[in-house]
Amino acid sequence: MRIGIDVRSLAHNLTGVQRYTFSLIEALFKIDKENQYILFPREINQTGSNTGKRKNLLLGIARWTKVASWEQFFLPLDALYRSIDAFHFPACAAPLLFPCPYVVTIHDMIYQLHPEKTIPSFRAYLNIMTPLIARKAKRIITVSHNSKKDIMRLLNIPGDKISVIYQAISEVFRPVRDSTLLQRILGKYQISSNYIFTVGTLEPRKNIVRLIRAFSILKHLKQYDGQLVIAGAKGWFYDEIFKVVEGLNLKKDVVFTGYVPDRELVYLYNGARIFVFPSLYEGFGLPPLEAMSCGVPVIASRISSLPEVVTDAAILVNPYDFNELAATIADLLHDEKLQTDLIETGFRNIQRFSWDKVARDTLAVYNSIA
Repeated sequence: MRIGIDVRSLAHNLTGVQRYTFSLIEALFKIDKENQYILFPREINQTGSNTGKRKNLLLGIARWTKVASWEQFFLPLDALYRSIDAFHFPACAAPLLFPCPYVVTIHDMIYQLHPEKTIPSFRAYLNIMTPLIARKAKRIITVSHNSKKDIMRLLNIPGDKISVIYQAISEVFRPVRDSTLLQRILGKYQISSNYIFTVGTLEPRKNIVRLIRAFSILKHLKQYDGQLVIAGAKGWFYDEIFKVVEGLNLKKDVVFTGYVPDRELVYLYNGARIFVFPSLYEGFGLPPLEAMSCGVPVIASRISSLPEVVTDAAILVNPYDFNELAATIADLLHDEKLQTDLIETGFRNIQRFSWDKVARDTLAVYNSIA
């Protein structure tokens, strides 16, 4: 079987959809020695991949331009020319007309559920294209049961067309033993040895403003004297985040690292006292699992997909109430037994997820449409 995969997203930093696409391809190459994979990238900007060295696969790389006309016109012709049997669009962007059966991954429905938190031009594109793509796809993959319910309700798609395949975390995220390197990396980002940590693109959905307000309460009540470290690139509508930090006089206490590559991010997880993930909506939510895998106690939102992902291995809070968030952080910081319990439960929870399973379940979907 000849399987095509759209990997245009790999031209960007390894977050979200990009991480999913990259990790899925790596996992497929490990388990599948029979099928031929043809990747369709704009350009691949990731290091550490051995895709070009795989002996067990016939791998073709088809490069294309950045213009949208390629997606809608040249890609279908290229897929037809290459006799693709099954095609996967992991980022929910596909041609309206396509000559071979395809599966699309729809990670979430945030553009409909939280339209104010999405760039207007991108939201307009998704409002038009996502329903069409979902109807034309032979199968839909999504990453949580919560997202499946949203897709069924908002796009009127039957449940038997949708496969829920949980994501997994990279093997990079684990407890580290090298304290010297840990301190060196913390020093690089001007981070102290006492900090609360969160990860996410700076955009409204990640709810960074309320986390900063909760942090301010802790500082004001003298319940915490460390830093708040926020790792993530600037996304959109992020100006309020910096205005709140300045308005609350927290510039010396809040550290913005920008985008951090995985090889350093693992150390930032390991050095944290606790990890807080107050997101207002997630299709899945990898950062809490990454924190658990590094042995860090987690606080997360009790909405969208997060309760099914973290189960009882995290303390769940109302992400809209920064007073509750502040109180929960303070309680956890001062309760060593609870921290230990969460760490142990977190290590058990992450055993439910593996990229080997993701790859096998995804390959089964490919076989079902070819």
